[in-house]
Amino acid sequence: MDTFDSTYTEYLAELGQINLLERGKALNLHLESNKIVLPFFSQVHLISKQGVLGPDGSAPTPAVATVLLEYVLRNESVVHEIQCPAGSMAVFNL
Repeated sequence: MDTFDSTYTEYLAELGQINLLERGKALNLHLESNKIVLPFFSQVHLISKQGVLGPDGSAPTPAVATVLLEYVLRNESVVHEIQCPAGSMAVFNL
């Protein structure tokens, strides 16, 4: 088992301890069938307590899955606003 595999396993266990739907809402992500819909490099991935699924319904590489779980687990519900030159506001999560 390599580093990404073991980290992915640890993150899945950690994911089991949080309310996934509340976390998805806090991150301003779409929810579908008890899964977080997370776009990543123009491809949609689904995050659930059972694991991460790629756009074709299969598991992505352990490296991609670990990065996506890291994002879901480590980000807070912080919304940032910046004033754009034209006077409009841009809102985003980090």
